[in-house]
Amino acid sequence: MKFCTTLIAVRDMERSLRFYRNLFGQEVTQDLGWNKTLTCGLTLQEHFDELAGFPAETMKYKPNTRSAPVGHVHHQHHRRSGK
Repeated sequence: MKFCTTLIAVRDMERSLRFYRNLFGQEVTQDLGWNKTLTCGLTLQEHFDELAGFPAETMKYKPNTRSAPVGHVHHQHHRRSGK
C-alpha cells in the first residue's frame, strides 16, 4: 500500500479554502466539486458522510482552535468484536 494524500472532511468548503489560502497560501490544483486538492497535496472533502455511507449524526465536526474557521471530523465507528 502506498500513501497518496491526507484527506480532511470539511463542513464548509468555501470557508475551509479561505483558511488554507489565507494562512498557508494554498491554491486548488484539482477541483472535483465536493473534493478539492490543494498545492501541498492536501485534499478537502465535503459530504464525507454521504460518500462513505456513515449516518450524518455520527459525524463530529470540531474546530482546530476556538477562532479557526475550519475543523476536523471524527467518525465514531464501533468495531464489532468477532472471530
